[in-house]
Amino acid sequence: MKRKYMALAMALMITTQLLSGCASVNNVKSKENINNFDSFMDNLSKDKASQNFIKSNQEPIYTNNFDAPKLEFLNKYLDNYEVFLTGEEHGYTVDMPLEVKFLKYFVQNAGIKYFIPEITHSEGWMYNKYLATGDDSLLRQLAGGWNNNSLKYTKYDAAWKEIRNFYLSLDKDKRFKVIGLDVEIAPPPAVKCMNIMMTDKSIPATLPLLKELRENINNNKFNSFDTNKDNPIYQFSIELKTDMEKNEKNYRRFLGEDFSDFKMICDGLVVGFNAFIESGQNTKDIKFYEVREKQIIKNFMYINSIVPKGKYYGQWGSAHVCTNKLIFDNFATAINNSNTYLKNKVYPIKYVFKGDTYLSNMYFLMDKYSQSKEPVVFFNFSGNDSPINKLTAKNALEQSAKVPDKMKICDYYKGWVMIKDTNIIGN
Repeated sequence: MKRKYMALAMALMITTQLLSGCASVNNVKSKENINNFDSFMDNLSKDKASQNFIKSNQEPIYTNNFDAPKLEFLNKYLDNYEVFLTGEEHGYTVDMPLEVKFLKYFVQNAGIKYFIPEITHSEGWMYNKYLATGDDSLLRQLAGGWNNNSLKYTKYDAAWKEIRNFYLSLDKDKRFKVIGLDVEIAPPPAVKCMNIMMTDKSIPATLPLLKELRENINNNKFNSFDTNKDNPIYQFSIELKTDMEKNEKNYRRFLGEDFSDFKMICDGLVVGFNAFIESGQNTKDIKFYEVREKQIIKNFMYINSIVPKGKYYGQWGSAHVCTNKLIFDNFATAINNSNTYLKNKVYPIKYVFKGDTYLSNMYFLMDKYSQSKEPVVFFNFSGNDSPINKLTAKNALEQSAKVPDKMKICDYYKGWVMIKDTNIIGN
């Protein structure tokens, strides 16, 4: 669930070519691709077994509520995967309802233990506190970093209240934990979260930087949202990160069970600043994504090494969740290719909108064989019997894509959500 922070983060809501589609494409229509796709569709029109697979592996999703979809046809595949990811295009009103619905479905049917939405680690810590306590002031604090002109706060407020109601309805051993993996792009909320972790604790003289942190927050000296080197939070976070590495035992003793979270927030601050600085404050620059994505991957691998084994679900921008390399090694690709028990265990789902320039062929295919008139329909294209296994990624795209010729579209995304009608959240 995307959180947009003041003016500096507004640019992150504007999807670029890198994050808006399945792959980077050029603007020249490829006759070869069109002919190959037409040939694929022609063969499909004559293959009743393949048509039956598509028809029996789809279900409308009703986004006027937060109820979990049934998706009974998908249940038989769930044991084959450990990580389930949905890929949104940021800024659509349909994003939040779909995320809540898929969260419920995967918790109920796949036993998800960790909810990993596209949020920072400090946000994840705060949301866990909210789930445990129901303290609405925590939602207000989180909203303090959002740009409420572009993201309607009431919708997120209602969604998280629904998530909490669902959380409380579960048996305690079935409940999930919220974990934020993203870098800290809004410095003030991050340091305030770190300060909350120290509430009611007497800071020892051996940890002077923590006293400095508390004093600067209490004196309103850590309020700048600037993401350049001049922000005092930047230099402080570097010093704190270094000191935590040198004096880890002292910090562990003081912070207790919050040590790992505290450290991840501090690391996320440093990397967040570096992403802006190294990209020249240009969030569309490839360097910004590379620095950020590297830390997201690092955070996930670290978390997976310290928490009890369990399955994951989260919704991110679609380019984060495809399971093969596009421009750089993205989050899902790194997990899916890792030398761990998670290798080839990621199930990615792509949202495709009517009018999508890069995936209009996939939209056309789903629209042609959709059995529902509802505006949102889910399709599962995984499985040995799926005819989509034969469709290359290059031919699935309307335009020539920079993907290997032999790669199949299902090597990137296995599930698809066709969205016929939605509204963009006002800017």
